[in-house]
Amino acid sequence: MKFDKFGSSIETREDGSATVHTPSGGVIDIARDRNVTLDLKTIESVGIHNVIEVETHQITRVAGSTSHFIRFHGGGEVRFAYNHQGKLIELSAENCAFSLSNGNELLFQKATPKG
Repeated sequence: MKFDKFGSSIETREDGSATVHTPSGGVIDIARDRNVTLDLKTIESVGIHNVIEVETHQITRVAGSTSHFIRFHGGGEVRFAYNHQGKLIELSAENCAFSLSNGNELLFQKATPKG
């Protein structure tokens, strides 16, 4: 089933999980427990939606790369690294919310409490 004007499609399953296929070849898997796995061909930028939610931000420079570790107030973490040419080489997040723009800009924020 098509779900937006940009040509993305979504496959839903009876267990409540889903897979989104983007026109650029990206795949977003959403598990029944709301865990999300992104496989994107290109991420243009990584950012934080609201810096006031950040509890800790550590930056480490090692062997031609820069790594960031961000922890949000109340939990949730983001880790990413990029090389000196600006290419993203690693990205992971746990217990966070995010938004992804049509321009492949990924913005993280602390998770919304369940309930």
